[in-house]
Amino acid sequence: MALIKKHLIEPYEVEQYARPCTADEAIVERAIEEAELLDIKPALGDKLFNKLQNSVTFSRLMEGGEYEACGETRTFAGLKRTLAYYTWARLINSATHHLTRFGYVVKSDDYSRSADLRERQQAVGDATAIANAYMHECLRYIEANPDIFAEYSGCGAISANKTTFKIIGD
Repeated sequence: MALIKKHLIEPYEVEQYARPCTADEAIVERAIEEAELLDIKPALGDKLFNKLQNSVTFSRLMEGGEYEACGETRTFAGLKRTLAYYTWARLINSATHHLTRFGYVVKSDDYSRSADLRERQQAVGDATAIANAYMHECLRYIEANPDIFAEYSGCGAISANKTTFKIIGD
């Protein structure tokens, strides 16, 4: 049973808003759920996150666009794009490895090679940095519109304690 009944984006939107993605739909749905629960919900807070799932009144937050704040026009990418990048980063971490009845295996064929750990970490770091920047823009939009986002408590934060790996040598 899934924790979230309705996701903020559909699996096909990961490719639409982030980068090419041809993973199985079930795997993408699980990555979306993980990104919603572990990246988006902590930043927005439970009340606002729950309201987003059940409301269509926050289309500008979801799609992005322009808004006025501090006497200037600002633009932001929107929560859908943010979630798509968080999801894409999560998919990269598990893309080539699958748990099967034969154990934890790497899927490959004659026409491809598995990306090495350094390449995957670089792709994940890049996508996560983009998602964090987009999330920051979404939070600025929310904070500039307290009348629309009364559920936002202001205690949301982007987690900065990501795992860091340093590879020494070749």
